[in-house]
Amino acid sequence: MSLLVKPGGSKYWRFRFRFGGKQHLMAFGVYPDVSLADARKKREEARKLVAAGIDPREHKRAVKEEQAKEIITFEKVAREWARNQPKMVGRSC
Repeated sequence: MSLLVKPGGSKYWRFRFRFGGKQHLMAFGVYPDVSLADARKKREEARKLVAAGIDPREHKRAVKEEQAKEIITFEKVAREWARNQPKMVGRSC
């Protein structure tokens, strides 16, 4: 794990790992938003996934997709509302 410091002063936590015979890079976030302790926890989680034969980048994407499915959007609310409305067949206002 390393801390990449950009010329503008931004700092990014990065983790290099080997998976499937290739070297990969994974970002953990921006310092100080992600503390050293948090970055170390994320590194250990990623190492455990690699040891279990799971690509931590793909795992992170899958978790984000699951979270996105749980988000309540306007479209979901509108469809639910329309489903619960009584049908107005043959009536004029």
